[in-house]
Amino acid sequence: MTPFILTVAMTVMAADAPATPPVPVETRPSVAVLELQAKQGVSADTATLLTANLVTLLRAQGRFSKVVSSSEIETLLGFEQQKQLLACDSSSCMAELAGALGVDYVVSGTLGRLGDQWLLNLTLLNTRTTQAEGSVSMPVAGNNEAALLKAMETVPAQLLQGSRVPGGVAAPQPAPTTSAAPAEEGGGGMLGNVLKGVGALGLGGAALAAVVGGAGALLSSGIWVTLFLRPELTRGRNLGPLITAGYLGGWSVAGVMLAVMLLSTAAGVGMLVAGVVLG
Repeated sequence: MTPFILTVAMTVMAADAPATPPVPVETRPSVAVLELQAKQGVSADTATLLTANLVTLLRAQGRFSKVVSSSEIETLLGFEQQKQLLACDSSSCMAELAGALGVDYVVSGTLGRLGDQWLLNLTLLNTRTTQAEGSVSMPVAGNNEAALLKAMETVPAQLLQGSRVPGGVAAPQPAPTTSAAPAEEGGGGMLGNVLKGVGALGLGGAALAAVVGGAGALLSSGIWVTLFLRPELTRGRNLGPLITAGYLGGWSVAGVMLAVMLLSTAAGVGMLVAGVVLG
């Protein structure tokens, strides 16, 4: 085979050979999640568990090539260096120490309680520019951790909103919730509670009227029974007007209180029913 024919054959074979696909370049950044600092009213165990939950949620977002947890940070940097990282009070200090991890971003934050609410504060720091690209300050109502875990489902999206982190690979994400805290009652709910309160007061008034009316009826009955069984007690005494007034007054009070009781009961039941319907 002549050199010319050999060259042509090699050229044809090279043209027919399948092209080698290019090696994909990872464009997604990496992030390290620092241990949340437990503040007022929060135990260290609660902060640790919530940090682990945040790591899981960020990984599910699919927008980072690598999400380094706090336990992995301790393995990579050592316990003392991790303590220094948590103690940083400036973005430049945090970026310098986090640079040893080889990550592009760092998430840090605090968890505490104010009154009957949790307060979660998070910051997404770009370790190359030392600028915060995202932050979350979320109050969550509730006395147990269940409300906090539910609210955490929306945190990654809020934290990454407006940042330079690319969309990355689509990954299953938790269903969004409309609010971190329990939804506030609308006008109907508030009116329903007011009506229920008024209804309860109406029934309480009916009970009081029943007691007073019963006392009046008991007084009149007692006077009548006494005069019937022991008439000698009033002989020779000018007690007629007083006895008559007490007898009639007792039954009058009983009659008025009966009417009040019936009206209060009807109004109270009506208000309660309306409150339940609107609530």
